[in-house]
Amino acid sequence: MLLSNGRNTADALDRQGLDFRLIRDQGIVVVDASHSLYGGVPAPKSPSIVNNFALRPIPGMKEIVAKAVQEGLAARTLEPGKVAAIDVGVVCNAAGVGPLTRAIHSMVMARLGIQGTT
Repeated sequence: MLLSNGRNTADALDRQGLDFRLIRDQGIVVVDASHSLYGGVPAPKSPSIVNNFALRPIPGMKEIVAKAVQEGLAARTLEPGKVAAIDVGVVCNAAGVGPLTRAIHSMVMARLGIQGTT
């Protein structure tokens, strides 16, 4: 899921994204897509490649996820013991991915200053 600040959707410098990964026991990991889940990534040969195509980190992702988890648990849309916030995202069961995705998306768009999102 790519997110953009709406000023110029072709401008890759303003892109953020969420990465969804399936894990065992019907678990799902939702992370800031600018972070590799596999450690280091080889550096591109040209810095312009990074500037033109790389995803940018989501500002305040750790705080956004913590708030989304806290609100989901309070609203009982998330099951205790079935969700865990991590530094760059969240691990949850299949039932929690919908409520978490909506909450994280809404909070990220607000943080990026994007109005009128669904």
